[in-house]
Amino acid sequence: TIKMLPSKYLRRLFKSSMLKAVRGEAGRGYNLPTGGITDSVTSTKDLTYTDELSKHRNCISLYDLTPHYEENYISETATVVGEVQIEPWATIWNNVVIRGDINLVVIGPYSSVGDNTVIQTVASLPTGLPAKCFIGMNVTIHSDC
Repeated sequence: TIKMLPSKYLRRLFKSSMLKAVRGEAGRGYNLPTGGITDSVTSTKDLTYTDELSKHRNCISLYDLTPHYEENYISETATVVGEVQIEPWATIWNNVVIRGDINLVVIGPYSSVGDNTVIQTVASLPTGLPAKCFIGMNVTIHSDC
């Protein structure tokens, strides 16, 4: 039969110097020192740096002109400014600039605007893309297109 030791004997066993030495050697394998001052310094929650990496706003209102968009994908690095209407299921990819600051820009449903594209307007003509239109990469679309 196996006889269990009382808990006070177990506590005494865990506090023994031999067991402390074994626990210390086993713990050193996981605690890799870097040799700097940060080895002995810990930070609390109020001292940690918690700012976001990017504060870029991709849909920006300009005066009373606001972008209107629904169920679509707009990349975090894209910029949509002013009176821009993006229909459902349209995609706006990386580094795209859509300027609706002078006149209305309409992006049709199921349209895709590729990387590094710039769409601009003038006061006399609105700019728009028809439904299911694909704009490639590195394209500039002026108002007379």
